[in-house]
Amino acid sequence: MPAPASLSASAALSSSCSGCHGAIGPALPGFGHLDAEALSARLATYKYDPTGTTVMHRLARGYSDEQIEMISAYLAMGQTND
Repeated sequence: MPAPASLSASAALSSSCSGCHGAIGPALPGFGHLDAEALSARLATYKYDPTGTTVMHRLARGYSDEQIEMISAYLAMGQTND
C-alpha cells in the first residue's frame, strides 16, 4: 500500500483509469476483483508487450515501474468503482 505521503500522487496517477474503468466510464471492467499484484502484472504486460498497439499499451508505456506499483496499490485499495 502506498505511504500516506504518496497517496495523493497515487490518486493522481490513477485518475486516468476511471475514464474507461469505473463509474465515470463503465465501458470496461473495473478492478475490484484484483489485488495489487495482479493489477501490477497486467499493467506490466501492457507496458512490455513489444507488439501491443492498444490504448492500454500506450498508456502503460508512459509509466515507470514504480508508478505502476503505486497505481496498482491504490486501485487495489478500492479507490475506484467497479
